[in-house]
Amino acid sequence: WFRARMLGGRTNHWGRISLRFGPDDFKRRSLDGLGDDWPITYDDLKPYYDKLDRLVGIFGSVEGLPNEPDGIFQPPPSPRCYELLIMQACDRLRIRCIPSRMSILTRPLNGRPACHYCGQCGRGCATHSNFSSPSVLLPPALATGRLRIVA
Repeated sequence: WFRARMLGGRTNHWGRISLRFGPDDFKRRSLDGLGDDWPITYDDLKPYYDKLDRLVGIFGSVEGLPNEPDGIFQPPPSPRCYELLIMQACDRLRIRCIPSRMSILTRPLNGRPACHYCGQCGRGCATHSNFSSPSVLLPPALATGRLRIVA
C-alpha cells in the first residue's frame, strides 16, 4: 500500500468499486455463529446509502440479488470486448455475470460530466467524472464559506 499525503487522500487513488453491505452482513453471528451482529440493520442505513448514491453517482444494474442490495444507479457503460467474452463464457457455464457497481458517472451529475473513457482514472480524472472527495465533497463545502483548508 502507499500513503497519500494530499488533499483527498486515498479517495484520489481507489478503484471506485462501490458495494453496499447487505442485510446478512449485519447479522453474521446470528447466521453462522462467527463474529458479532451489528447493533443496526441494513434498513437503518439504506436511506444514507441512497443519499450517497445520489451525491456520488454510481453505475450499476438492478439485479435483485440476495444480500447484494440494489441502489440508485446510473446505467452501466456498454461492455468492452473482453467483457463480452467473459459474459459469453459465464452464460455457457450458467454463471450470473453483472456489471460492476462503481462510482464513475455515465450521465452528468451535479455539474460533473459523464466519463468519456480516456483510461486515466488512476492518474486523476481531469473531468471529475469519478468520485474523489476533492472533486465532489470539497467544492460545496467551500462554497458555504465555513470551511478553510490549511496546508
